[in-house]
Amino acid sequence: MPVAMIGAFEAQRGRKYFPRRRPRIHVEVGAPIDPAEVVARHPGADEATRLRAVTDEVMDRIAALSGQERAPEYASDVKRRLRAEQAAARPAGTRRRRR
Repeated sequence: MPVAMIGAFEAQRGRKYFPRRRPRIHVEVGAPIDPAEVVARHPGADEATRLRAVTDEVMDRIAALSGQERAPEYASDVKRRLRAEQAAARPAGTRRRRR
C-alpha cells in the first residue's frame, strides 16, 4: 500500500527530534497494489527483475501521491557505477585500502 507524507521535510527543518507544529504533516494513502498483478506483466523474468518491477510500481504510486519526482537511479546502481569508475581510475597493480 503506497503511503506519502506531505510536509514532513518542511516541518522538520533543522530540528533533531520533534517536528514543528506548522506546517502540518499530511498523510496520503493510495490504493493497494497487488504484487501478483505486477509480476504477471513480466512473464519469464528472473526474481530480481520481478522484485524491481514491484518496487518501481510502489515508488511510482508514492511519487504520484506526493507530487515528488522520482530519482532516476537506484542507490545500489550508483554505488556499483562509482566503484567501477574508481577501480578504472586506479593505477594497475594497486588495491584499495580497507579502513
